[in-house]
Amino acid sequence: MSTPAAALKPVSQHNILLVTEDRRAAFESLLRQTIQDRAFQIFERHGGVHGQDQANWAQAEAELLQFAPPARESGAWSTANVSLRSVDPRNVQVLVLEDHAVVAIANPAQPPAYLLIRWPIHVDPATAAAYLKDTTLVVTAKHSASMGGS
Repeated sequence: MSTPAAALKPVSQHNILLVTEDRRAAFESLLRQTIQDRAFQIFERHGGVHGQDQANWAQAEAELLQFAPPARESGAWSTANVSLRSVDPRNVQVLVLEDHAVVAIANPAQPPAYLLIRWPIHVDPATAAAYLKDTTLVVTAKHSASMGGS
């Protein structure tokens, strides 16, 4: 008598909001404001000592802006895969630029988290797509023709 095959777990895939050019300024402004707020908290925590603006800003960036694993090239495309656990896809936004992408992850209980994806070659933001497949965020874009991509 044979054993019944185990049922395969269905794959969950959700599209992620790409920040459009008309929303780029607001997205970047929120990122700067979040870093500025954190830098000010660091300034206060260190007793309000003036002259440490750049160090406080750098520390705030390091705390809030994490680097994603390197993106990989495949033919005419670059793709980044980032593991995200316990994230509601409705709370994720991606701004794709020619040389990098910024992922914003909102969490109602704390400030947003940001991930920086560096493209190995310039990409065309108009070709970008992003989706969450189970717990992996996939961001992909076609290489820019002006940069020698295919």
